[in-house]
Amino acid sequence: MTIKIYKFINAESGNDDKRLKVSADDTAAGFLEEKLVVAETTNATEILALTTLNGGSNEQRQIGIDETKIDHDVLTNFVDNEHINHATVDIATGADSGLAGGGDITTTRNIEVDIAGTTQETSIEDIDELLIEDVSATAKRKVTREDFLDGYVRSTTRPVTTRSVPVYDGTTGDFIDETGVTIDASDNVVIPGNLQVDGTQTIFNTEIVDIEDANITVNKNGNQSVANSNTAGLTIEMSDASDVVFGYDSSTTSRMKVGDDGDEREIATISHTQTLTNKTIDGTSATGTNTVTTDANDVTYNNSTSGLTATDSQAAIDEVEDRLDTAEATLSDHLDGGTSKHDATEIDYERIDGSKKNIQATSDEVESALTDLDDAIGALEATPTNYLPTDATIVSDHLSGIDTELGNLQDAIDLKQDDVITTEGDLVLGDDTGEEARLAIGASGTVLSSDGTTASWAVNPDERIKVSANDTTEKYLEEAIVVSSGSNSTEILELSTLNDAGDEDLQIQIDETKIDHDALTNFVSDEHIDHSAVEITTIADSGLTGGGDITTTRNLSVDITNTTEETSVETNDEILIYDTSASVLKKASVANILDAGRSEGDIIETSFSLANDTSVSADITGLAFANATVRSFKALLSVEIDATADLFEVFEITGIQRGSDWSISTSSNGDSSNVGFTITSAGQVQYTSADNPGFVSGLIKFRAITTSV
Repeated sequence: MTIKIYKFINAESGNDDKRLKVSADDTAAGFLEEKLVVAETTNATEILALTTLNGGSNEQRQIGIDETKIDHDVLTNFVDNEHINHATVDIATGADSGLAGGGDITTTRNIEVDIAGTTQETSIEDIDELLIEDVSATAKRKVTREDFLDGYVRSTTRPVTTRSVPVYDGTTGDFIDETGVTIDASDNVVIPGNLQVDGTQTIFNTEIVDIEDANITVNKNGNQSVANSNTAGLTIEMSDASDVVFGYDSSTTSRMKVGDDGDEREIATISHTQTLTNKTIDGTSATGTNTVTTDANDVTYNNSTSGLTATDSQAAIDEVEDRLDTAEATLSDHLDGGTSKHDATEIDYERIDGSKKNIQATSDEVESALTDLDDAIGALEATPTNYLPTDATIVSDHLSGIDTELGNLQDAIDLKQDDVITTEGDLVLGDDTGEEARLAIGASGTVLSSDGTTASWAVNPDERIKVSANDTTEKYLEEAIVVSSGSNSTEILELSTLNDAGDEDLQIQIDETKIDHDALTNFVSDEHIDHSAVEITTIADSGLTGGGDITTTRNLSVDITNTTEETSVETNDEILIYDTSASVLKKASVANILDAGRSEGDIIETSFSLANDTSVSADITGLAFANATVRSFKALLSVEIDATADLFEVFEITGIQRGSDWSISTSSNGDSSNVGFTITSAGQVQYTSADNPGFVSGLIKFRAITTSV
């Protein structure tokens, strides 16, 4: 039997609105847009997953998308260099790089110049380089230590011999000449010329002093009074005994004395007339070269207790002989040992203390004592003198397309409404024999169903669907739609029919490679910058080296060698220093660094214009010393007068503050500029000048060092 009419007329509540159920358990049929929903879900394995909502009730089929299953790294426009792990990229500052800080780029990192953390250099050479800020050029420059010092205390021309001591102009500071004085690496000083020391002390802390001079002068320019009061000579200092002095004493016959400091005694000489006291002359064993030779009448004899009148030994012997009634010519004749003579050991005499002693013993003692005296005198004469986001509306758009196609199907059916219908509400049925039969309109809620042989009105209990006209099996919505992920030709989501002309399924497939990474919700361009296009750069003369793009770890370090060479250093140029007391980096001017050891009142080089014919003392601006801080000063001044006769003179002024006033002394060299200097009680230096014919200008340049109160 063939149905020839395709539209029901007056079918009332018949099921011609194409509603469907999700499953056999669905209690309410609905349109596709009611039964198909989308949502963001957490899926077990897939990006898209199908689930049935409200099971056993008014069911819906949900297409859930799980954005956590989308592979970020395969999205369209994904760029490797925009997605480098920031924890693996460091801005590094290595040991002795001169920088500190840095770290990985997961957060903000600070980098700062690090002076305290670099290795300490204790042996600095002239070729070593410093990094400075050239204020006049507004640029960083490197400068050798040699040029750095030349910019303030040296000339720009240095001597060739690096170990020699140079001579500089006291006014300009320019290098004058190279001296022969050298200082080697061990601080040994060699002076080829003369050394004159004008101070009050010269101290040698040395173990050996070698002097070629055969005669050393002491007490030079001094008088006898000074020599006496200072015991001019030589003091031998000892830590464990009294010091010994060998010095001058004009009150002595020999003019010299020796002994413990404070207890010196006159030195006995060979031929001076001197009286020896507290001396024992032992001549008992005096023989040969140790013999003391003297005439008997030269030996003084004390006759106060002997009863003799003689005052010397010879006269005493003669007097004894007379008393013994003998007449020998000599003492040896008298003591010959003969029977008619007396043995010397047998002749006694009474001593001053009343004791008795023979002449032989006394003679031996005298001879020995004189020998000892001669030895002592010889010894004194030999004394030496050296000293990912997602958009569920995409799925909805595709499902709307399905709805549109169903609408087109309804329109096609509507075109059949002009077919001949014999009775309103009836259907005309016919078969291939040409016979027709009428089929009345079915009851509300019934549908026309065919078993392939007959057609009848019946209730459709399951509202199943087919995917297409070629689908061989009706099925519920949950069976008809499947989801997957895969490669689509053009779209992110694409619909396709599986098992065409068989038990078909409608497949919704997502292709994550078609998702535009840069078009996702919450995409921020500044969060996805190509790391290979971003660099840490160190430009010329920046004082840094290293860096590169941020695709990997980069090192930075202070770069002195490759900055532009600066050879003319000015006092206002700046150097980076580490303030140890404050534990912080700071900048300091060259002047401040070189003046670090200055007293508060010191004055760096300053210029002043002097006037012509200044008869009343006038202040030299800047050349003043505060009474509260300065005790003394030494100032160097150069005077230059441009006149018919140009004049140049250098002055050295020293001054001392005496509490209520100042006292100064002035010395000069060069032309006679007729410029005079005075100082007020407040410490202000003033000047006067003469009337110079053809005067154009006058200039005073000065600097000063001070000691504090």
